[in-house]
Amino acid sequence: MKVKVGDTIYDGNIEPVMVILTTQDRVNIGCMSPQSQLYASAPDGHFKTEDDMLAWMKKEKSKLKIVKKEKKE
Repeated sequence: MKVKVGDTIYDGNIEPVMVILTTQDRVNIGCMSPQSQLYASAPDGHFKTEDDMLAWMKKEKSKLKIVKKEKKE
């Protein structure tokens, strides 16, 4: 699992990540098609349009900061 916060991606294979879902989040995710891979939430008014939010969701990984931590031994 990967979690995107702003323009930073945290990878659950590198460090522990958790998503705390509301009841409505669980309902929404349950209604998603099996092919869907993205689910997002943002404060009202953060994006000017729905298309702006979709563009943020689909922003190329190469343009994002992916946090990579060294594993502790």
